[in-house]
Amino acid sequence: MSMRTSLHRPSVPKTGRRPVLAGLGAAALGAALPFGLSRSATASVPMNGIPPAGLIPFDIRRGDSVIGAHTLRFSGDASRLTVDIAIDIEVKAAFITVYRYTHRNTETWADGRLQAIQTRTDDNGDTLSVSGRATADGFRVEGSQGTVAAPADILPTSYWNIGTVEATRLLDTQKGTIREVSIAPAGRETVTAAGRQVQATRYAVTGDLTLDVWYSDPGQWVKMYFQARGATIDYTLNPGEAGASTLVERA
Repeated sequence: MSMRTSLHRPSVPKTGRRPVLAGLGAAALGAALPFGLSRSATASVPMNGIPPAGLIPFDIRRGDSVIGAHTLRFSGDASRLTVDIAIDIEVKAAFITVYRYTHRNTETWADGRLQAIQTRTDDNGDTLSVSGRATADGFRVEGSQGTVAAPADILPTSYWNIGTVEATRLLDTQKGTIREVSIAPAGRETVTAAGRQVQATRYAVTGDLTLDVWYSDPGQWVKMYFQARGATIDYTLNPGEAGASTLVERA
């Protein structure tokens, strides 16, 4: 996912990070990865975030209000996987819509590598699209800012994949550009996910992107947090979706 809105690191703690334009994600991690994953494992088969029920349903909150949903649906398996992503945001003031954002993204994976991606974004009337496909020597992307030659093992800014925590470059799924990032563990925390309290590892993403993302011990994406246009944006797993509970049952 990739929003064009400028995002900033949450105010706690304040670090003066650079704004991020991506939809929503560089140094190697200084500590061993959790979840029993080695660096070579995540590099060769970066598919450790596939949910058991094929669904990751987030509510998107702005302060105390739910302003939208971010839903990922998975079909297939690690050998041939399709991920369909839908983001819908609507912000109202006095019952009038003042901001609307939609994003649609289809990713195709084979044996741990991104094979193709197609996205379309409407950011409050501004339309963007990305088309990418694996080639013999890498991954070719056509986006709003032209053609980009990405490495074959590029990961997109869709965050479901636990292999993201080792990335130093991510493909911005809104604009089709490459984002240079540093991702480092920021401690263990108890977070609310699908109505339950679960243990998760928090990762701080800095560089061209600025946000915090949490993964449970089985490697499932369970939370995200950033700021947009001066407001706190918080991703929480929706307990009303039938598949959400399977994401935290093993946590």
